[in-house]
Amino acid sequence: MKALDYADRAIRLSPNDPLLHHMKGMCLYYTMVERMDIVKRNLTSNARTDPMDLDYITNTLLSHAEEEFQKTREIQQKAHHNDEYGYIPNIKLLLRTFDFLVLV
Repeated sequence: MKALDYADRAIRLSPNDPLLHHMKGMCLYYTMVERMDIVKRNLTSNARTDPMDLDYITNTLLSHAEEEFQKTREIQQKAHHNDEYGYIPNIKLLLRTFDFLVLV
């Protein structure tokens, strides 16, 4: 979680930088992917999966990542400058989450 801590520090220094919000969203995205992979491995090995893991992935990590991607888009729109990095990772995140939830 060090990357996430550094992203938070950078955002405190420059809260209107859309790239920093994007980077924090990506940190959360990859944390989600790691957690989803652990749950999938547990399912294939018949190990017990804690329902709190699913809640943490789908409610906490997903919502925080989406908030960061939304902030990226809002800052870009205020500057009349839209790049795809506020949209594409958010869509990939949602698709990956849907695929994960179908498996569990």
